[in-house]
Amino acid sequence: MSVVVSGLPAGARTTVTATATDTSGVPWTSSADFQAGPDRKVSLAQKPVSGYPAADPMALFGLMKPSRGDDVFFAGGRTVDVTLRASLDGKVVAQAIAHRRSPDDVGVRHRDLRPATDGLYGTLYLPADTSTPRPALVVFGGSEGGLSGVVIEAAALLAARGYPALALAYFHEPGLPATLTDVPLEYFARAVRLLRSQPGVDPDHVLVQGASRGGEGAWPSCIFVDAISFRLKQHHFRYPVTVLKYPDGGHYVGIFTTSYTSWTPAALEPAADGLTPGGTLPATLAGAADSHAKLLALLGSL
Repeated sequence: MSVVVSGLPAGARTTVTATATDTSGVPWTSSADFQAGPDRKVSLAQKPVSGYPAADPMALFGLMKPSRGDDVFFAGGRTVDVTLRASLDGKVVAQAIAHRRSPDDVGVRHRDLRPATDGLYGTLYLPADTSTPRPALVVFGGSEGGLSGVVIEAAALLAARGYPALALAYFHEPGLPATLTDVPLEYFARAVRLLRSQPGVDPDHVLVQGASRGGEGAWPSCIFVDAISFRLKQHHFRYPVTVLKYPDGGHYVGIFTTSYTSWTPAALEPAADGLTPGGTLPATLAGAADSHAKLLALLGSL
């Protein structure tokens, strides 16, 4: 998405504010100051004068703060209207509304899969148009187990972009191992085969995507990415290996759905189990958005 404010005085400091109300009725808002260039324009893709540290066209959408202090995540799940206002010296000079549509609103269809009938526990998401075969992905989560909201949202968002996706649980659901032990790799292979057989899927381009502990099922995981990449090159692996690294990006940088909603810094605080996601919120959001864009670019090139 590209947001540009034009017709401003050259060099003018312009405040751009984003506001939206989540599904629980809580208003969220963010703002940043930008300096208009000689072309008398301000773009959300340029580095702000203040508000956040680096150029990021989606930062105003990802860094909104709630009107009440105990909310950590923007409650989405449906089409959300985000109002953008540009102000000079406290006076609103331009306004527009960005519609952030949900997968359901663009015709994404889904079907639940269960071990007794399908040999898998998951949810299959197909785009509205399956007339042309396209790359597809099997998406699985981490040590939380089950069919988590993050995995479901990731698969649904991919289908909204036209790529069939299977949100897959591999433990902690009925018919699966109760804990993250003795999970057969053949289970993942079965998921790939099932996805290959679906309408609108290019059977030669079925990928897997895992975040957190799920990176082991997809591998390479973050910890060993350099070592694994080196070994692949040493053994003349037939496909190119791309490594993405995001300084100051925390654990959630691998969850590309992060870039579709607002988080507060509290999301990066230590969890009940003592684990700390780490990183800074702006860097994590920017890294998630960048990795998502690069994933979509890869899918588009296949």
